[in-house]
Amino acid sequence: MMPIRVIVLKSGSLLREGEEVRDARSSVTLVDAGSKKIVVDTGLLGEDGVLIDALAARGLSPDDVDFVVNTHLHLDHCGCNLLFRKSVFYADRKENPPIYFKHADDGKELVPGVRFLSTPGHTEGSVSVVVVSDDRKYVIAGDAIPTVENYETMTPPAINIDEKLAKESMERILKIADFVIPGHDAMFEVKR
Repeated sequence: MMPIRVIVLKSGSLLREGEEVRDARSSVTLVDAGSKKIVVDTGLLGEDGVLIDALAARGLSPDDVDFVVNTHLHLDHCGCNLLFRKSVFYADRKENPPIYFKHADDGKELVPGVRFLSTPGHTEGSVSVVVVSDDRKYVIAGDAIPTVENYETMTPPAINIDEKLAKESMERILKIADFVIPGHDAMFEVKR
């Protein structure tokens, strides 16, 4: 059996002027679990072409994606959801997702080797996705860890509903992850 592959289709970005966020675009990640394809977060409205091209470069189309997981329901993370018409959608119930979404409950396995991890703090229902591939653990963190700088300084996301809870979620992620795909930056390796 081939190992699960974690492919960043689009690294996220965050543009600030002082304390003000001017532009926020989420990372979009493909988890290729063999017969099942999962996209975690879908980016900002208008980024459809970027996603279509990134999938096409891997021989896929949006219709080939079985599951879409939204780490939370801010628009920069779910703006292209409508592109994935044949997918089953997941988000944490505390995000009050539309009725057709399934619940991304903590510890629930989506497919073998891929499970949800509750990481509240940025929002009440923020969830991360843990992928075990070979001997490596990837955590697709959404805005539980928005940037590499948040990791390096152990600073919770500036936008949060509970700073203490956000820091606990960061620690929970970093305890298990070998690699983190942050919400608004390039993938990085966790230093042990």
